[in-house]
Amino acid sequence: MPWMFAIILATILWYFGDFFAALAGFAFGWILGFVIRFFLRREREQIERKKQRSRRSKEAAGRRPPIQRASTRRERQPVLPPKKDDGLKWFGPSEKFKVHGYSIERPMLYSSNGRLPWPGEPSAIDPSLPVARPARGEAARLGYYCNFDYLTPGQRGAYLEWLAQGRRDADPAERDLGYVFLFFYGLERRILLVRDPDSRLRQEIVELLEHYGPSTRSRSLRTYFLELLHFSSYLEGTEVYREVWPKWLTAHGAKLDG
Repeated sequence: MPWMFAIILATILWYFGDFFAALAGFAFGWILGFVIRFFLRREREQIERKKQRSRRSKEAAGRRPPIQRASTRRERQPVLPPKKDDGLKWFGPSEKFKVHGYSIERPMLYSSNGRLPWPGEPSAIDPSLPVARPARGEAARLGYYCNFDYLTPGQRGAYLEWLAQGRRDADPAERDLGYVFLFFYGLERRILLVRDPDSRLRQEIVELLEHYGPSTRSRSLRTYFLELLHFSSYLEGTEVYREVWPKWLTAHGAKLDG
């Protein structure tokens, strides 16, 4: 979608203007398409969460322990009007985040108080939710639109362990990409909605893409990460954008697309 908007707008401005107008139109069209795609994906996430809540409600009767029933009751609370980052706390790259015995350096993530209004934040870590020994194998696999609140205690343990170990697996091919995307959602919110120009967020996107990109056939990982990298470098100003984006795409983009 971003490419479509960019090409259409650039073509129109090229026809009625000149090269520089077309170049500006291409950049604006890319950003507009990316923002629209972001909100459409969030809408799909809400539909998936409703399905998960319905399924969990059916499974809850007579099978969940008391602590899980408490979590279900909280999920059934009335939806409140949305407020910007209401109930969220951001932990930046200069801070340290400690939860359930895990110490996370350079966290770059959100934590929540467990009472987020609609539409919530799937990446936010709620410290009140139960965490168990990290799940392994099939039990650790996540769905496409994952949400920290809906993970099993073992999956939460696996996610926190991955964060605490630096988010760089020795063998990236063994990592379920759901964990990488769950962390990515927090960066996405920080850059798109808060418009944080911190270059360390961009660098984290670059390093994650370089580490996990070559080991997977997932086009979603490359597409979403490259588009967010494009937007984050744009937020840092014209000079940074001209320096970072074309150089990085030329050096790494073609190789990652194989």
